[in-house]
Amino acid sequence: MSTELQSILSLDEVRPEPLFQQVADRLVRFIQAKQLGGGDQLPTARELAQDFAVNELTVRRGIKILVQQGLLYGRQGKGVFVTRKGGQPHVLWICGQPQFAASGQTYYPVIFESVRRELALHGVGIESLWEPPQDPGALRDYCLQGSMFGYAGFFFLGCGPQSGLVRHVQQQQQPYVMLTDSRQHWSVYNDNRQAYRLGLGELAGEGGGRVTILTLTDAASTLSVRQRDIAAAVPPGSGLAPEALGIEYDQHLEAEGYRLIMELASQGRLAERLFVTNDLIAKGASRAVLALRCGGEPAPSRIVVVAGIQQVIPLGVPVTYVGQDVREEARQAVNILMGAMRDDRDAPTMAETRFYMWHDDGDGQGAPDLNTT
Repeated sequence: MSTELQSILSLDEVRPEPLFQQVADRLVRFIQAKQLGGGDQLPTARELAQDFAVNELTVRRGIKILVQQGLLYGRQGKGVFVTRKGGQPHVLWICGQPQFAASGQTYYPVIFESVRRELALHGVGIESLWEPPQDPGALRDYCLQGSMFGYAGFFFLGCGPQSGLVRHVQQQQQPYVMLTDSRQHWSVYNDNRQAYRLGLGELAGEGGGRVTILTLTDAASTLSVRQRDIAAAVPPGSGLAPEALGIEYDQHLEAEGYRLIMELASQGRLAERLFVTNDLIAKGASRAVLALRCGGEPAPSRIVVVAGIQQVIPLGVPVTYVGQDVREEARQAVNILMGAMRDDRDAPTMAETRFYMWHDDGDGQGAPDLNTT
């Protein structure tokens, strides 16, 4: 046996996971190293047990995990074979958000498809696991069942750095990448502070005064953090006076955007200008703006939106969009992940997505298609 294969098949009894799970993990690496494809046969359980220096039962339990994952299959009296899926390395996409309809109108399915295309260029497949907020234990249970083994890498979106599953992957030193708004290794970092600077700078060009800001908050970025970043983004001497209100990510964002605008209007707190840092919140807020205008009530005459995918056009109201190229975001994430999967010491571990601006005069003609930007 070559030195490379000996390294792949060696187990570590000090590691916390059971030996049979280590066997499953090493078998995937064995398949990749030998470049086995669909229909290729594995060595017998007895031969593998000798190579792993464990008993046959441990090997069979490791094989069973990969059979359950669809990477291997058994033929009675013939042996164990690699499935078509097992012959190609796969990445597990883990999203801590509910899965939206794959209509191309929301960020999550569009970034998923962009990542899928980028991985395909490297000969890597992708599977998805979405966790609805009402079932926070789903990902933990998935991890405890040993289903994490058999993947070449992991892609996290909407999962905080302190998530149990993220920590598990880090502890196991598995290749991963994360889309996040926090600076950390193995991530594509979205600098929301730059988005705030762009949007508030645009509004400051029209003079000072009050600005109503609706922003998305979560456990990793509370309203106080958002308020601090927004206050720091106000151009010096601009005279802008922002009031920031937060909406938690697990609420119905569109409905909350509508409700908050109507509530602020009824209290006389709604400013002439509106800045919304999430496109789904902006969709509800813009409906409220139109409802106020149709009813003859005072409503914002200027809107800035930090948009992921969903274009928000309250017709007749000028809108400035602040966004990023989703394809570039996906490309950077896949480059980081592939570097980690290859254990390339010179590969990048973090990239920063910059924002840009475009304008819509209220006729619905100004915004580009973010799928192809």
